Amino acid sequence: MRKLIFYISAICICISCISSNSQTANSKDNAEIPFVSSPIPAYTASSPLEENLVNQFNIYIDAMRNGNVELVKQYLYSDLFAQYPAAYKDQAYQTVVMLFENTITETEAKGFTIDCIISDILKRISDNNRLIYVCETVMNLSGHDKFIADKSRVIAISVNNGKSWQFLEMSEEAEHTLSLRFSKRITSQIVE
Repeated sequence: MRKLIFYISAICICISCISSNSQTANSKDNAEIPFVSSPIPAYTASSPLEENLVNQFNIYIDAMRNGNVELVKQYLYSDLFAQYPAAYKDQAYQTVVMLFENTITETEAKGFTIDCIISDILKRISDNNRLIYVCETVMNLSGHDKFIADKSRVIAISVNNGKSWQFLEMSEEAEHTLSLRFSKRITSQIVE
């Protein structure tokens, strides 16, 4: 989630340049922005289990967008803040949601829309009744006749055979967070 928030912030700076028709934008900066000809489409689920995963991811993103911290707590991987003292966990959730919500609001105020989707499922790992899927996610940003698609990966984790899912952004900290609950073998399968 941190990468997504950082990237959205970088996009906001780019958007400022685009929307003000600034000609001073550095060509190197523009080369790093993943412009596409049209938004990347969402993944089409091939089973009820995958459909449930995609639907819950969409609920999670909507909760982030709307600042619904209580709903985000249900979908953000619970071990993410496991090492935080209890008094700080609520603040950590609120901070993540606030950063996401504010960035979305600021970007949309500049005439752009942001749609975060699952575009593919890259890995499917089963460990007893636990399912771990590595999903490619895309942040589609569109407006002012521009389309930007930033790809990243999210780990979807279910401990009840796909009935409910929690999500964890693939990051440098993900391996450590996963190791709190999963074996080294499973963790390395996920992050490699």
